[in-house]
Amino acid sequence: MQGSLLSIIIPTFNSEKTIAECIKSILVQSFENIEVLIIDGCSTDKTIEIIQQYESQLPIKYYIEKDEGIYDAMNKGIEKAGGSYLYFLGSDDTIYDQNVMLGIAELISQGNEKVIYGNIKMNGRHEFIKDGTVYGGEFDLKRLLSHNIPHQGIFYPKSLFAKIGSFNPKYEVLADHDLNLRAFAEFTFKYVDHIIANFTLGGTSSLQKDEEFEKDKIKNFIKYYLNKIHRKEFIPLRFYVQQAAFNNGAKVSILTRLYLIFVYAKLKIQSLYY
Repeated sequence: MQGSLLSIIIPTFNSEKTIAECIKSILVQSFENIEVLIIDGCSTDKTIEIIQQYESQLPIKYYIEKDEGIYDAMNKGIEKAGGSYLYFLGSDDTIYDQNVMLGIAELISQGNEKVIYGNIKMNGRHEFIKDGTVYGGEFDLKRLLSHNIPHQGIFYPKSLFAKIGSFNPKYEVLADHDLNLRAFAEFTFKYVDHIIANFTLGGTSSLQKDEEFEKDKIKNFIKYYLNKIHRKEFIPLRFYVQQAAFNNGAKVSILTRLYLIFVYAKLKIQSLYY
């Protein structure tokens, strides 16, 4: 278990008010085989000075360079990470308790590479979410198409990025949602009923919509699952196949559209018997 190095990647930019608590939540972890990579987008406040105060207590590596946003910073972290599993933590978020990483390491030690995810606790005020709400539960593909697993609650094997690629910075708010949809097509997801992190409401992902992601969702669903959508387990998802088959906005080729029409008809007929 101690051989499974975990890489925690934290993008920062002018995070002096929150980065200390974030780092402290890593410092108290009972599992110690952790590296911390902080990808800073040229902060102009005391972020780096605060980070330097913890260098003697944690294996912290920090990199200061301009980036094109949070997901660009995360991608840089992926390239630099040495761990067998990667975890992305916001600079204003904290790991829930001291045994979170130990529990994840125990699951990793069982072998059979998989994506491991759990719950997150929402802290702060939001129009639709109460302070202290626990968000999570188990996801199937139908749920994942409408709701995301936040990056604060999920651990990826590093090999995943070599197979399916990294975050697509085209999606400025929901590139992690897009990554999860790609990953779900290729990897087994393992749910653990534990709170992984405290998530601070009010960040980019909780305040904005991602129009590019929504515009591409149906097209990407077909792209990621084209070779699987004819199976009976996709009966509950036939609406998405229908959208791609009959909606010009899905932007698929004529041959693909004809195939989708056939698959949709098949799924609709199967729905009468299952």
